[in-house]
Amino acid sequence: MKCSSIKSSKTGKRHVWAVFPLLSLLLFAACGENETFEEPDTVPPSAVTALNAIVGDGQVTLNWTDPTEDDFDHVEITCSRSEEKIFVEKGIQTALITGLINGEEYTFSLTTVDAAGNAGRSVVTPPCIPVSVDPGDVTPPAEVSELSGEAGNGKVTLRWTDPTDADFAKVSITYSPGGTTAIEIGKGRQEAVIAGLKNGSEYVFTLKTADVAGNMSAGIVSDGFTPEATVVTPPSGASADYTINGVRFTMIYVEGGTFTMGSDAEAALPGTQRANQAHEHQVTLSSYWIGETEVTIALWNAVMGSGGGSNTTPIASITRNQSVEFARRLNDIAHNQGLIPDDMNFQIPTEAQWEFAAKGGNKSKGYTYSGSNKLSQVGWTSNDGGIHAVKQKQPNELGIYDMNGNVYEWVYDMAAPYTTQPQTDPCNTSGSQYIKRGGSFYYNDAYRFTSTYRYFYTSTDYTIGTRISLR
Repeated sequence: MKCSSIKSSKTGKRHVWAVFPLLSLLLFAACGENETFEEPDTVPPSAVTALNAIVGDGQVTLNWTDPTEDDFDHVEITCSRSEEKIFVEKGIQTALITGLINGEEYTFSLTTVDAAGNAGRSVVTPPCIPVSVDPGDVTPPAEVSELSGEAGNGKVTLRWTDPTDADFAKVSITYSPGGTTAIEIGKGRQEAVIAGLKNGSEYVFTLKTADVAGNMSAGIVSDGFTPEATVVTPPSGASADYTINGVRFTMIYVEGGTFTMGSDAEAALPGTQRANQAHEHQVTLSSYWIGETEVTIALWNAVMGSGGGSNTTPIASITRNQSVEFARRLNDIAHNQGLIPDDMNFQIPTEAQWEFAAKGGNKSKGYTYSGSNKLSQVGWTSNDGGIHAVKQKQPNELGIYDMNGNVYEWVYDMAAPYTTQPQTDPCNTSGSQYIKRGGSFYYNDAYRFTSTYRYFYTSTDYTIGTRISLR
């Protein structure tokens, strides 16, 4: 047996099996300072989300949400019982898979592909077992059991246990007020996130079960759930853990405050690009979160599509724009999975956020480096060899690691001289050069590792990584 065709339930178009080559070439430049190059597109698209599979008589219907990248092109679907592939064009987001054998178990893997041929991370359905329809069957399946729910910011997450009927196919969810169009969840998923709800309003949900013959149960009604925008102000230096596609990372809370950015004293001394620190000025920042460590290879791969890699070694050889794209995709995943509120977003830190966090925020003790006046206590330099695992040196006052040495870190701002005017939440988006901060294992000149040193750059090299922020 093989999955012989897919028919779009939206267009009626039957798609032909096709195999697409994977473009997996990853080019990272190890270039000297100020050397530029033209970057090929090697960044894969994000994975599909909200994948849902509904079994029928000799068929399975798949529904999903496409990624949001502009260059996303199509989804490739493979069946566990066939080596062939089929593509579904961008925007269709559904496929009816026919010609299946009732009683046999199938899984389906969906892989996103962009216009350059880059393939994203695959998402796999739960096991699907098509069931034949008994024309005389007028008995609906049993109701779901163990129904529970959790209200969040503008959303409610429902969880339940499916009935055990062999011909059970899906759960149909409606809610009041407003949710009259049924949300269908296939067998095995047993969870639904209902988003777009109004904070402060109580919602009641009705869950009905349906079998392959279309018989539907009377349904059960949930308790009332009231979404709320919860605002919690943690202490400065507090931590919060997140998991993205199986990779865990930690964010540190930086309470907002006012500090002196730049260093006229450092700028007056000789050294490469040391003058960039000139014009000390007052900066006031709102509160935000910042990565406890530099972005690791594992986290980068979990977000960018390939998976795998060390969760202790920082990613390097990345450009500033790739860092921004990484943060954008991380942000999309976090929102889709309900990990962060709708009004918060991941990005790479602004230059002011980076410097304030490196100095220890409102807990600063005025150290030259991030957490110490002795560089060897907090940062890896060329005296120590190449890239090291994160969190091997002591943290700074906020509990943040490796803001000096190991790998340089891109910030969001474009390069420009400081002015002496006070600023609030500054971010410069004009210019042709980028900014890397913190020094790296390539150097041992102490001045490069101070919390105020800023290096203007146009490309990348094997010494540059990134960190993330959340606000």
